[in-house]
Amino acid sequence: MELKRGFASFALDHDLRCDPLLSRYKKKVLAQLRVFRPDAVHITGPGDMGILGLWMAHLLHIPLIASWHTNLHEYAGRRLEKTFSFLPTGWRARIAAAGEAKSLAACLWFYHYPRFTMAPNRTMAERLEAHSGRPSFLMSHGVDTERFSPVHRRRSGGPFRIGYVGRLTTEKNVRLLAGLERALLAKGKTNFRIVMVGDGSERDWLRRNLRQGELPGVLRGEALAQAFADMDVFVFPSRTDTFAGS
Repeated sequence: MELKRGFASFALDHDLRCDPLLSRYKKKVLAQLRVFRPDAVHITGPGDMGILGLWMAHLLHIPLIASWHTNLHEYAGRRLEKTFSFLPTGWRARIAAAGEAKSLAACLWFYHYPRFTMAPNRTMAERLEAHSGRPSFLMSHGVDTERFSPVHRRRSGGPFRIGYVGRLTTEKNVRLLAGLERALLAKGKTNFRIVMVGDGSERDWLRRNLRQGELPGVLRGEALAQAFADMDVFVFPSRTDTFAGS
């Protein structure tokens, strides 16, 4: 079932919102769950849907499972750095560090409710288990090597293509690509293109500041596989990523 966010929702990103009043769907969701009779409720974070799922599991006495997908505390720190960019470096760093610590504490508190948790890297799984007192398991992940393969490459020759795929947001540090472009141009290198696949709040800034850039938006399926294959080098500038650990 789908739940529509209302007037009280606020933006987390250009295409992602949070509705603190999502609990107004309580009766509707409970009715559907009673018909469906789930054995467990799985939530993916402390957002509006996660909080509603936690509440439903509690009301129906159903085991709750939660998985960790995003380092929200690190995102909070990066966004606070950007928000207070007008302050001296030391002050800005202290504000970002305090916000990150408070956000982490809040997230860890939320994750003590499930029967067990899952995380995409061992470091986070160990941290969740230590703070929640509940078991935490590693989520395996990988790449479809048939779809994402050099055989999908369609270009030969032409400018050297520097690629990025992901959300175009502050926490992904995507402005680094603009700095890379300036450095290459300053060295007299012009035979290159910077291809940034994805969308987000930084897209307009990148469009204005990249002279050699291509921003095709969100790609999926064969189009995404070909975009990867047509890159000559892949750049991942993010200073934080949940799936980066072992």
